[in-house]
Amino acid sequence: MVVYFVFSYVSDGNMRVLIIDGHDIFQQGLEKILQCEPGIEVVSHCGALWEKAVIENKPDIVIIDICLEQINPFELIRQVLQSEPNIKFVVLTYSELRKDLISSFEAGVSAYISKHIDIKNLIQVINRVSRGEVIIYHPSKKDFIIKMLTREEPLKGAPRATALTRQEQVVMSLVEEGRTNQEIADTLVISPHTVKVHMRNIMEKLQAPTRQRAAYLAREQGLIDSSN
Repeated sequence: MVVYFVFSYVSDGNMRVLIIDGHDIFQQGLEKILQCEPGIEVVSHCGALWEKAVIENKPDIVIIDICLEQINPFELIRQVLQSEPNIKFVVLTYSELRKDLISSFEAGVSAYISKHIDIKNLIQVINRVSRGEVIIYHPSKKDFIIKMLTREEPLKGAPRATALTRQEQVVMSLVEEGRTNQEIADTLVISPHTVKVHMRNIMEKLQAPTRQRAAYLAREQGLIDSSN
């Protein structure tokens, strides 16, 4: 089962992919498969100590198994996204714990994928994530995913609808288009610092760990004017 939530993002050139997994054989096998795909460049693969690899290789997409020993992957993902919000995290795991699914999206990941996925669908997920889509692909979570979509069981801590100012709505619409702070500032004829202040206020209102998550929540809750 694949469920797509979409917002806008544009990427140019090859996707730089970093693979993080606790098993060397899996890392190397996935790297060989992905390197054969046009438009994908695997920049590195590593295990639990991955923060340095992210900094050094500057990937566009990080494929990570959250079942890593001796670390809190969710907190590290959250920290990385605070400084590098354009990185897309794809969780690829055998975990069938609902709390892992919830914690992953609370941390700001772009996809939660079962390791039972076939290669063709995995490539499709990577390509769609690179374009800004947020994806769940986990057959064992089918019933829970349906509840999430129908809001019968919202994510823990999911913010209630809250008002955004007109200026904040415009900023969010530009974030959806993939604009940088400088580009938003130039468009609205304001300073980059003012854009940062708006983003901080918006993320606080929506309880969103990243600007992409804020854009998704704002659109989901109808907080962005459709005329923007």
